[in-house]
Amino acid sequence: MLIFLIFYFLFSCTTKSGGNTIKQDTQKPISDTILAPLNTKLSDSCKIISQKYFYKYGFYISKFYDVDQNISKKDISILLLKPFYTKQDYLLCFPEKADYNLLVIRDLNTKKVEIYNNLLFSDDRDVYQEIKPTKNGFKISAEQGSSSKFYSDIFISNSKVDSLKIESWGFAQYKKTYKFKKMTLNSFNVSLIDSLQTANSK
Repeated sequence: MLIFLIFYFLFSCTTKSGGNTIKQDTQKPISDTILAPLNTKLSDSCKIISQKYFYKYGFYISKFYDVDQNISKKDISILLLKPFYTKQDYLLCFPEKADYNLLVIRDLNTKKVEIYNNLLFSDDRDVYQEIKPTKNGFKISAEQGSSSKFYSDIFISNSKVDSLKIESWGFAQYKKTYKFKKMTLNSFNVSLIDSLQTANSK
């Protein structure tokens, strides 16, 4: 059942880097600029807050985003960006459906930049997530729930997802590891974690 679920997910779900529509800068496009999403559901007063840009870690970043985490390794630099309204001072701007968090990866050798919105959970749930360096790359760790905990680790190296580990300490208690051979970062989506959690809890 779980094997079928994974294959169904891979063939039915199509994603691409930065799949969330990004608003184009009509004034003066700048290299390495991270723009606010086009279809965000913010009030006009909250949109004003995010209209400007700031420069950090080699990027011009829309104030729509806040740099939640930054790690650097020998060959790559990684940013975890969250919408500004996830911070305590702007919670009144939190929309009914949260916008995507972004993972920004820069290859320090080629200077190539990739932006992904499919590797992180959005902040419309009880979830804590962070990026951590590993021997061969990095992992995205997430913790969900309050009294009933669910953990996941996405292991990434060479622009591919090597494996996924999930662990439940709720009503159903289990640990599972799923290994992948050719899973690109564009192909993976955190919705697979939700699907596996549901399937393993039955």
